[in-house]
Amino acid sequence: NEKDYVQLTKKINSIYHSAALCDFRIPWERIKEINVEGTRNLIEACIKSRVRRIIYVSSLDASLSKTNTYGKTKAMGEDAVRNSGLDYIILRPALIYGKGSKDIGMLSKFIKKYPFMPVVGSGEGKLQPVYVDDISNIIIKLIKASIYKIGNMIIYSPHNEVLLAKRVAEAKKLLQDIPAKYCF
Repeated sequence: NEKDYVQLTKKINSIYHSAALCDFRIPWERIKEINVEGTRNLIEACIKSRVRRIIYVSSLDASLSKTNTYGKTKAMGEDAVRNSGLDYIILRPALIYGKGSKDIGMLSKFIKKYPFMPVVGSGEGKLQPVYVDDISNIIIKLIKASIYKIGNMIIYSPHNEVLLAKRVAEAKKLLQDIPAKYCF
């Protein structure tokens, strides 16, 4: 609701926008409505309320030439932010993890429940997960910027991601590699 957005943005100088839908089972139009139109609505409210700056939490997926629905909508949201006339900062974090996170959290639950942990494929692909508290601290400390890519200094393989989830779950389980063709 536009009136709600305007009311929420009154008397503030900067806004942090991290709301997004990242569920690949949901139709494209709904994801676009939330991630793109929601961002545009927030921008309009910021302009009406004279908010000076928007800090937009995008995704590393937005910068990929071949990306998924989520990455495409985050790129469209970035375009809306860049063309808004507002001062802006765009963050492009990689996979964000922490207690209760969907991806590594799901692996943690699996590790706690079963006596072994499957690793898709050879387990040698590369990931750069970033801890949720690190993202929060970066957002708090930001003063001037336009785009940041955020990831852990260590690039993880899927095998290492499972080890990380195992550590988050505080579980002692065996890992078992499973060919990718049996997982998708």
